[in-house]
This record gives sequence, structure tokens and C-alpha cells, in this order.
Amino acid sequence: MQIFLIMIRNILFTAVFFLLITGVRSQIVSGPMLGPIEYRDAKLWIEVSPQVKAVSLQYKRKGDTKTKTILYKGQLGNDFNPLQITVGGLEFNTTYEYQFIIDGKPSAGKGQFTTKDLWPYRKPVPDFSFLTGSCAFFNEPSYDRLYTDLARLDRPAVPYGKDSSIFETMAKERSAFMLWLGDAWYTREVDYYSEWGLWYRAHHDRSRPALQNFLKAMPQYA
Repeated sequence: MQIFLIMIRNILFTAVFFLLITGVRSQIVSGPMLGPIEYRDAKLWIEVSPQVKAVSLQYKRKGDTKTKTILYKGQLGNDFNPLQITVGGLEFNTTYEYQFIIDGKPSAGKGQFTTKDLWPYRKPVPDFSFLTGSCAFFNEPSYDRLYTDLARLDRPAVPYGKDSSIFETMAKERSAFMLWLGDAWYTREVDYYSEWGLWYRAHHDRSRPALQNFLKAMPQYA
């Protein structure tokens, strides 16, 4: 009987923990994503759900215990809520840790970044590597094309996309930044003439699970 009660308690604890984590994560639609990281400031991006009332960013120099907080003062509660926070007053060639605070509670949106090193006129030009790519097609079966040609509806199309795991591999690269080329996402026919649809396409594609670790792994440029 005692063993049975312990098992029930462990199951309940696991279930409650899972629900709490899921609830916190559901507040974040996509991100965090790193924008430009300079000598003295850094831009961080995240999209939150319409239910979120308040967002702030907590950050500190790696290894320090004292944190600083920046409150996001823009509008929230829309259908789509991408937001950007700029962290200023940083030191060059320094690693900082950050975490988004959502509705007063620490969220799963956290990571770190390192500011640029001040090498010009002081050191040799450093070696660096970067990633680049284009044609990021994320499937949404309801809106994917069914046929190759309108004149030949007897020829089913082979959808683009299918496998997005390349982004999980890219997230593990120690690169200075990612440069997105053309077709960072693919707008569908139902999106073209609707402002809501254009917002939705970006919202849908940037929320894909395979992208999340990559977006915060390095600065993203386009």
C-alpha cells in the first residue's frame, strides 16, 4: 500500500510539473531570437501569446549575481505580438545571460550572448565563420499546393519543405551569425491580400519547434 501511494504521488508530481512547464512555454510563440549584437548593446526578439499582459527582460554579466531588468513598454494583447528589447550599456567582448519575465514569472525564454570584441586598430582581424541559407519552406498542409500546374490537375505536386531538422544541426555550429537570404518564409495564396494573413505567415513559420534553438544560438540577419 505504501509503495502504491508513493507511485501515485510521483505520478501526480510529474503531471503537475509538466502542466506548469507547458503553461509557461505556451506564453511564448517563438524565440527568443538574437538580433544584432554590437560592442555596447544587443537586440533580443520574442513573440508572446495574446494572453500575456507584461514582458520584461532580466540580464546579467555571466558569473555575476546582480541582475538588471528592462520592462517592455509596447502594446500587447494583439493576435500577433512580436517584440524587441534593446539592452544597452554593455561591455565589449563580454558574455551576458538573459531571461524573459512574463507576467511576473521567469519563463523558458532564456539564453546568453557575447558582445563584439574591440579589435580594430588594436589586434589582428579575427577569423570568424557564419552560416547562410535561403528557401525556408515550412509545411502547412491546409495551404500547401496540391498540383504542379493549374493546367494539369492530374499531376499531384510534391510539397516543398518536409524536413526542417537542418536548423537543429545549424544551432550546434559555433558561428558568428546567420545570414538569411531570399525566401525567409513562403507566403501562401490565402495570405497575399490580407494584412492578417501576412502577419500569420511570419507567426506560423517562426514558431516551428525545429527553429527555436537556432534562433537564439547566434545573431540573425536578413
